[in-house]
Amino acid sequence: MWKRGTYHVIKWRFNGNPGPYVKIELLKNGVVNSVIHKSYPKDAWNSRYPWVIPVNQAPGKNYRIRVTSTFNSSYSDTSNKTFTITK
Repeated sequence: MWKRGTYHVIKWRFNGNPGPYVKIELLKNGVVNSVIHKSYPKDAWNSRYPWVIPVNQAPGKNYRIRVTSTFNSSYSDTSNKTFTITK
């Protein structure tokens, strides 16, 4: 359970050459709910993104994070487990 307005670190690893930037998305029930960052350097902060959940983010279950290369979309992965965003 992640509370709105709290800080969380999104981490990823990659193999091969996914290019220099990734897109980070918030999914709800497998559908894009919002774009957290549209073009973030893949190696920034050791492949981590410091995310503060917006205070106006809709609470609910079945959220996941997806990280996708902006250079080659075949380099993509979604978080293994769902999480809940609370008020």
